Amino acid sequence: MVDNRGQIGTNTPIPYLTTPLDLIVRGGAVAWPYGNSLLLSNLTVGVDGRLVWRDGYGSTALTVLNDVVVESGGWITADGKGYPASSGPGAGLAGGYGSVGSGAGHGGVGGASSQLPGGGTYGSLEQPLTMGSGGGRGGSGSGSQGGGAILISAGRGLTVNGTISANGNAGLVEDSGGGSGGSVWLSAAWVSGVGRISAEGGAGQLYGGGGGGGGRIAIYSPANVFGGITSVRGGDGFARGGDGTIYLSSSYAPLEVVSQWPTGTVSYSVSQVDLTFNTAVDPYSAAAAEVALMTPGGLVLGSNCTVTVTGSRGVRIAVPAQSAEGEYTVVFGPQLKDLYQNPMAQVHTGHFTIVWPQIHGRVADTNNQPIAGVLVEANNGLTSALTDTNGEYALKAPVGVSVTVVPSESGLFFIPGAYYPGTVQREMWDYNFQAQSSELLMMVDCARQETGLAVSWYGVAGASYQALWSSNLVDWVPYDLPVMGTNGPARLVLPFQPSPVGFYRLQVGP
Repeated sequence: MVDNRGQIGTNTPIPYLTTPLDLIVRGGAVAWPYGNSLLLSNLTVGVDGRLVWRDGYGSTALTVLNDVVVESGGWITADGKGYPASSGPGAGLAGGYGSVGSGAGHGGVGGASSQLPGGGTYGSLEQPLTMGSGGGRGGSGSGSQGGGAILISAGRGLTVNGTISANGNAGLVEDSGGGSGGSVWLSAAWVSGVGRISAEGGAGQLYGGGGGGGGRIAIYSPANVFGGITSVRGGDGFARGGDGTIYLSSSYAPLEVVSQWPTGTVSYSVSQVDLTFNTAVDPYSAAAAEVALMTPGGLVLGSNCTVTVTGSRGVRIAVPAQSAEGEYTVVFGPQLKDLYQNPMAQVHTGHFTIVWPQIHGRVADTNNQPIAGVLVEANNGLTSALTDTNGEYALKAPVGVSVTVVPSESGLFFIPGAYYPGTVQREMWDYNFQAQSSELLMMVDCARQETGLAVSWYGVAGASYQALWSSNLVDWVPYDLPVMGTNGPARLVLPFQPSPVGFYRLQVGP
């Protein structure tokens, strides 16, 4: 219970809980869904109680397994929670300094201002889920917001003696247009009450701003005896916004998938598939749903997958991690049911494709001229590529695999000798190599001195030269610190050792 004893309180977040509880909001309390969905057992919004939708969450779905009661003086509202000023598919128009903003459209067209036409219509008549658009900014740069989107599914009754609203805001500042009404989609076994359900457009600013168009309302119920006001009126203004749409149905909307993630082409490992439905699902029916995943390597049966409900309209299918390149097909349903125990209208079949990301780079000489035909490999030939005429390569790498990238070409030495990009999860760039002639690296001069052997050579920039000593040509140990190349002469004096026989080796590395 959220009760502020008659004093208007601050917002109280209500998180999504997998175990539904009863919620009562009354006495000046203000509560809001923490995310874009909320699952409850029962909901009562009492006198001076407000359940308020949040900014920026699109359509927020409220699923109540039993009853929803909005008492007289109680509010469920998404007023002004849609697109901001001059934004959205039906945004009101705005010009520069001194302009007069027009009204935004949604279910109805936006009203014209004294200078500009209003925004157009969009969204669905039967399944409204879209937010209202923002009214056109006036000459001062300010404007108005559209209404949000409310989706309520009640397993039993929905009684509205108070208000459910997703109205657009009025253009209150100079020369601004009104925001368009949002969406209200209600489903219940029965709907009753004498309150108000609205998705109205906001008024344009007096005298030149255009009025916002009305939004969209859909009510699904086999027993709709609601006797109150249902309004999608357009807002007043220089030109009044067009009225929105109201859709009433005595049967429930068929349960169907409206979005899948992932979809299209992806370059990462996939271990879950998320489905979003058009209306609330019965959380207890998910486990019985059939699922299968066709992969490039064969069929993954449902016995190797796990289905869980995520939010009031979502289902997550956990699958064994998939990273092989190719097309994937996921099949789901139709055993999943909505709140009213109606199964999916049809089996969902969705697709996505995994394409391995690429490691990009270039091979050039010391004069930055490209070198074509260099073999670049990942993990000793797991994948490979040749540099093109620009010296560039694009090497595919398996998703989620830690790789080592190594170039090779007869007669060439590469700096660095290898790259270690780590675990590949996305496209990777600028893994560039510089190539040197191996013959240049082998041009070493030796001269005997009183204390040792003077060794001179041309030190290539980026290369490291380490002297090694051994008494048996088997066990080698470093002598002194490595010498770094500078694209110039390098010199090192190797002392004579006290042992009867000794050997030196000059090791070159990146």
